[in-house]
Amino acid sequence: MKTPRIIVTGLVTLAVLSAPAAAQQSASWLDRVDLFGDARLRAEFNDNLNPAPDRHRLRGRFRIGATVDLEEDFTAGFRLRTGNPEDPNSPHFDLGGTGGPGNDGEFDSWEMNVDQVYLTYAPSSIEGFSVTGGKFANPMKRNPVYADLLWDQDVQPEGVQVTWNAPYKGDTFSGLGATAGQYIILENSSAEDIWSTFAQIYANADLGDAGKLNFA
Repeated sequence: MKTPRIIVTGLVTLAVLSAPAAAQQSASWLDRVDLFGDARLRAEFNDNLNPAPDRHRLRGRFRIGATVDLEEDFTAGFRLRTGNPEDPNSPHFDLGGTGGPGNDGEFDSWEMNVDQVYLTYAPSSIEGFSVTGGKFANPMKRNPVYADLLWDQDVQPEGVQVTWNAPYKGDTFSGLGATAGQYIILENSSAEDIWSTFAQIYANADLGDAGKLNFA
């Protein structure tokens, strides 16, 4: 009868001794995970002239995601968002209205979609260089006023992109870089695929009292 008791005592002792190590390993893994998210609710009031009817609505948006620092210079990430999956331009939903296919109000559930899932390789031997594949945010430098004329930031391209942010910084130039991407627009099983090639170089300059210059 003593043998099972000895075995149980040994297992309990081993579990107690290994608990700090397991907790430390779990904490180490959590340290490499970065969670983020945002939510927004706004009211719109459109008073139109006759014969167009007025439109008043409440609109919302919810996004949540995470990035994980993997070993060997790799990073993975994903993001979920509300909105119609067939409309990449808008993550919004209307309270009491259409929030996705088949949503006609009457307290229907809000739809969540995966709008980012990617893997990034950033070798430590080349500072500022990275390669990303999957569905990701476009790194394009945009005009801060009419940015959506170039690329709507709600639209997440799919494919591969290469980015290099030069580590050089001087008295005038505070940033130099280039990025290029091969984006998949439409994959056809019985016809030629549709692709989009994107390339950009950019620089940031500090002009002192005259202000700052961003060039792309």
